[in-house]
Amino acid sequence: MQEQNKITQHHKRIGMMEVLYQYFLEGQSQQAFKQFLFEEEGKSLITEQCEILNKIIDYEYDLIDLINKNLKQGWDFENLKPIEQAILILAVYEIVHTKTDKKIIINETIIITKDYCPNNAYKYINGVLDKINK
Repeated sequence: MQEQNKITQHHKRIGMMEVLYQYFLEGQSQQAFKQFLFEEEGKSLITEQCEILNKIIDYEYDLIDLINKNLKQGWDFENLKPIEQAILILAVYEIVHTKTDKKIIINETIIITKDYCPNNAYKYINGVLDKINK
C-alpha cells in the first residue's frame, strides 16, 4: 500500500472507480460494500477513499436519480455497463458534493473513461456530466 501523500488524485479516482465497478458488477448490498470498505481501509484503500466511497453509497439513490434525469431519453442507469456506472456515479458525486473544480472533475473523468471504456463512451458520459454541471 502506498502512503497517502504519494498517491495522486488521478490514482485515487481510479482506485475508487475500480472498487465501485466491483460493487456494481457483483450487485453487492450497501451493507456488504460498507463492510468491505471497513476491512480494506489502510490496506488497499486509504482513509480518504473509504470516506468518499461511503458517502457515495449513502447518496447512491439520489446520485442515480440525478444521472437518470440527465441520460438520453430511453436510457437508464441500470442498463449502463458496470464500469460506466462506476465512472458516472463517482464523477457526479464529486460534482455535487465536493468543492473540486468541476472542469477538473469532468476532464479527469473523460481521461479515465477513454482508458477503461470502449469506443465513444466518453462522449455520452461527457454529455451527462455537462448537463449536471449546468
